Amino acid sequence: MKMRTLLAAGSIGAVASLGGLGVAGAVTTHHAAAVGTHRGALGARIHAIATTGALPASFSCAKASSLQAKITMAETRLDARLSQGQTAEQNAMSAGQSNRANHIALRLAKGQQLKGDLATVSGLITAQCK
Repeated sequence: MKMRTLLAAGSIGAVASLGGLGVAGAVTTHHAAAVGTHRGALGARIHAIATTGALPASFSCAKASSLQAKITMAETRLDARLSQGQTAEQNAMSAGQSNRANHIALRLAKGQQLKGDLATVSGLITAQCK
């Protein structure tokens, strides 16, 4: 459960820092279900941008440097949480908890996908705002 919370926090921090890209909406409620839904929608939007290879039409290069800094900071936090997750997965495997280790591996795969999507979006920003 703690690993899920750590990766979820990393995902929220990573996707929330991209608000200037036009991919983040406002969270107006503190209800857990709404925040979880919002996190999923943001992750889906970032994945869609990374998959299509095009930034939204509303993107402006005026904030490119600050967005690049936020992406770098989010990637750093995500790297730290992924390394914690890998350690937790190894500990679960060595303890014979294969179901737990498989679940952690799935969460790590999602984190790696987010990391790749953030790198792609960063590259798109760099290419568009030379």
